[in-house]
Amino acid sequence: DDQPLSITIGLPAPPDITTTSPLPDGTAGQLYSQQVQALGGFGNLTWGISAGALPPGLDIDPNTGVISGTPSGSIAVTYNFTVQVTDTVPQSDTQAISITINP
Repeated sequence: DDQPLSITIGLPAPPDITTTSPLPDGTAGQLYSQQVQALGGFGNLTWGISAGALPPGLDIDPNTGVISGTPSGSIAVTYNFTVQVTDTVPQSDTQAISITINP
C-alpha cells in the first residue's frame, strides 16, 4: 500500500559576522593581527574579502578569519573593505569593515 510522504528539512542559521567596524588601527612596519568573528553557520566557515582590499601587507586567513601581516605605508590611510564568511550549506554573510594604518 502506497502512502504519500513529505519531509521538511530546516536549514541551520546562516553565519552572522559579529565583528564591527572599525578594527583597531595598525602601524606601518609593525605586526598586525585581528580576528573577525562569526556566530552560527553549518560546518566549516570560509573567510574572504568580497569587495575593496585589505591594507598592503595584510591578508585574511580563509580558515580562521584572522587578518594579519605587517602593513606598509608612509601616510595615515583608512582602508574600506567587505569581509565575507561562507558555511558549507553554502550560506554567507558580509560585513563592511575599515582599518586605519598609521605611519
